[in-house]
Amino acid sequence: MRCKISRLFVFFAVSALVLAACSTMHVTVPVQRLPALDTSGIRRIAIAPFTVYQNTSLQNEIARSLTATATSRIAGTGHFILVDYNEIQRLQNNRQSIADHADALFVGQIVLLNVNDSSRPTTRYDYAARTNVQTTIYEREVELVFTYSIVRTRDGSITGPITKRGTSRDSDYNQHNLRSVSSLAQTVVTNQLSNLERDLTPHIVHERRTLMADRTDRNLRSLMDNAHSLVRARDYRGAQNAYLQIYEAHRNYPALYNAAILHEAMGEPQAAIDLFNRYHAGTGDHRARTEMDRLGRFVNEQSLVASAIAQSTESQRDRVISTAVSEIQKHLPPGARVWVYNGSGTDPVMANGVVLDISSALLRNGVFLVDRDTASLRAAEMEFQLRGYVRDEDILRIGNAAGANFIVEISIQGTGPSRRLQMKIVNIEKGVPVMTSDTGERWHL
Repeated sequence: MRCKISRLFVFFAVSALVLAACSTMHVTVPVQRLPALDTSGIRRIAIAPFTVYQNTSLQNEIARSLTATATSRIAGTGHFILVDYNEIQRLQNNRQSIADHADALFVGQIVLLNVNDSSRPTTRYDYAARTNVQTTIYEREVELVFTYSIVRTRDGSITGPITKRGTSRDSDYNQHNLRSVSSLAQTVVTNQLSNLERDLTPHIVHERRTLMADRTDRNLRSLMDNAHSLVRARDYRGAQNAYLQIYEAHRNYPALYNAAILHEAMGEPQAAIDLFNRYHAGTGDHRARTEMDRLGRFVNEQSLVASAIAQSTESQRDRVISTAVSEIQKHLPPGARVWVYNGSGTDPVMANGVVLDISSALLRNGVFLVDRDTASLRAAEMEFQLRGYVRDEDILRIGNAAGANFIVEISIQGTGPSRRLQMKIVNIEKGVPVMTSDTGERWHL
């Protein structure tokens, strides 16, 4: 008997190893994705309470749960600075602009909250009586539909909405044991907001790639199985080397394919393309051409996504400063000596910060700047801020005395949605402006 058990154990163990060896091998490839909603340039966000379509205690309770869950998940991304919505309300009540305090509002509303209680006769087995008995089963279903959007505070533009729909059910032979409507609705809230981050922030998903197997030769099969075991151990580099050795020795396409896919899994798609390209150049195998085309599209898509992500993480202020620096360098001749001057406007503090950032960028790009800390330049800026007006000829005289031959005057004009950067470049020697910014969108802060 013991001998039979031992033989059975060995049989099942060997069978398990064979099945493991023959099982399909997969690896995951990281892929960048943009959020479903355009949140580019948004850093400060206020989360408005979800609204309801009927002012009932149940809907208000679920609305509070939606607001709290959304707040927690958005805060957890680390991508945004959360602004207290009470402050937004205070500003709105006082008819003040909220654009200076938040870049956007996250707003949502309950569209449908439906509760369905039902019962039906059924039969169940009574173990004590050892017979089937007639009984009633009670069921409760809660359906919740809600939406959310992003509202930019500068111009009121809306991105969205995204609609979420979910149901949660419970059943019991005792009606009093059914989960409460609130509890079932909360389950829907949790489930439907579980991927909120993907709707609001750039993220990475993992796509699955299937490795190839080769069962045509016993010796080759053994080598491939050994390489597969390294994949299972997540030693991708070791597995890749093993596949390449198999390819070099046997010119086996599945081994080459697997090595290329592991390049992709390790974030090296161009290396995978190069591998397929060398193989295709020597064999003309259309399979390699197909993979090269696929990987080429993948690289292009990821490049576009990376560029969009870089732009989305750049604030509107950064984009305006970048525009200003580009325009300044476009209009300055070689050897220009520049005074970047704070002309203040409606927000002298912000203007000073913008002047500093523009100055830093120009210095990095090799533009010669006169020292703003010299007494004459500092006095000129102070006089403008105190009096609100300095004659153009005085500014030109002071700039010339400080060694500048071009002045870049920076000021902030307007408030809220109409706030913009105003810039003027003046040739001191000729006493004429060579560039003045307009009121277009690219200058809006």
